[in-house]
Amino acid sequence: MLDLVPRRVEDFTALSVERAGETPERVLKQLAPHLDLVAGVALREFVIDFRKQFGLEPEESLGDALGNDLLLIRFDESQPVVLMARAGDREKLSKAAARYLARDGSQVSLRQHGDVDISVSSHEDGRAAAFINDFLVLGTPDQITAMIDARGGDDTLAKDPRVSRALAARPLTASVVTYQPEPTPAAEMMLAVSRLTRVGDGSRELLDQPGVRRAMERVPPAFSFTEFRDYGIYTETRSAVGSFSLIGSLAGGGDEP
Repeated sequence: MLDLVPRRVEDFTALSVERAGETPERVLKQLAPHLDLVAGVALREFVIDFRKQFGLEPEESLGDALGNDLLLIRFDESQPVVLMARAGDREKLSKAAARYLARDGSQVSLRQHGDVDISVSSHEDGRAAAFINDFLVLGTPDQITAMIDARGGDDTLAKDPRVSRALAARPLTASVVTYQPEPTPAAEMMLAVSRLTRVGDGSRELLDQPGVRRAMERVPPAFSFTEFRDYGIYTETRSAVGSFSLIGSLAGGGDEP
């Protein structure tokens, strides 16, 4: 899957579970007994909205239409998250994607990029869908185009050795793994320390200096993994720099005394 994802993405979450299409309902069933009323209602509303997005009837499920692998990709904070899913029943997924694109009475048009047909919705959020190789991809037209162009090339996450090492270190029982290939936490820490120690003004131009860029390239990606256990859901986060939100709050944004 990662041979379709450009290296420049901000982060991604990989989900590997049997019948991945049933995951929202499965999480609701497992977590609901452990949540208070407000959280339980919120989670239930999420699952209902997820089903509405694809126009699913109460008795319908995408469980047998999807493979066991899902990927959620964030290009950057300003763009919607891309959903990439291994296609099991392509015909059933095509119908679900069509309902997703036509939501709220939106019109759907077809455009081609290379050998891939991209269905583009007139919906205000700019949604689109395409089958690339064995995967269904939901995103914007520009995001899907970028993934088509990256396909099988050297500038993908599949060719990033830092990501490969992180994947190899994940627990075998982890069903959900989130990776942040770009060393954003380390960069934010460096800027915060620069402001706090007054060796610089903490401007982001510091990150463009050759020495700093080389140092950032050696920082391993932050990642977290989630396991579905009998008593609930367990999540662990690993980061080369840890959490420096306190440093950021001390050094950020205020006027000089």
